[in-house]
Amino acid sequence: MPTLHQNPEDIALNEREETLQFIGRPPSVFMRFGITTVACVVVLLLALSYFVKYPDIVVAKVVLTTENPPIHVLAKTGGSVSDIFIKNNETVKTGQLLAVMENTAHWQDVLILDKNLKENGPLSIKLPTNLNVGVLQNNYSTLCQNLKDYRYFLERNGVLQKVSYLTQQIESLKALNTNLLAQQAIQSKEFELAEKDLSRQKQLHTEGVISDLEFEKF
Repeated sequence: MPTLHQNPEDIALNEREETLQFIGRPPSVFMRFGITTVACVVVLLLALSYFVKYPDIVVAKVVLTTENPPIHVLAKTGGSVSDIFIKNNETVKTGQLLAVMENTAHWQDVLILDKNLKENGPLSIKLPTNLNVGVLQNNYSTLCQNLKDYRYFLERNGVLQKVSYLTQQIESLKALNTNLLAQQAIQSKEFELAEKDLSRQKQLHTEGVISDLEFEKF
């Protein structure tokens, strides 16, 4: 049964409570102003990002190294440089001629002599007689004389002929050995076949299939 109210204020209060129950309680102060606060913070961060710029490129000094770093080349003798065959910062290879120190020799003749010594043996080499090797002249003359003596020794003693003859004999023996091995393999197969045939004949003779005379003839 509904309650009757005599005071009008009580009636208004009850209507307010019923309204709150219908629409729910109003949001708190933080909920009402929270979205505005977050929006203001985002706008402030965007403004700061516009005025305060972070550098994308950092300028600094670096040192690059390679697996085989550059090295300093020191001359074994003192003196002035007469010729340079490379440029600054140029990549060079092993054994490449870099420069020539001032001396009494012609570097072209030295290179010719070096090439002949590397490409030819002691019997086929032909040393030029008009080379200007400067301070190496005494050593070059000694080399020419020793080469002549070596060739004379080989020619007088017939060592080359003996070596060639022995080499031919070795090759002949190798070929003969190969033929003998082939013949041995063939004879081994023939011997195995003969043993098998003899075994079969013995079996037949034991069983009385062939006579003693036929077995002896086999």
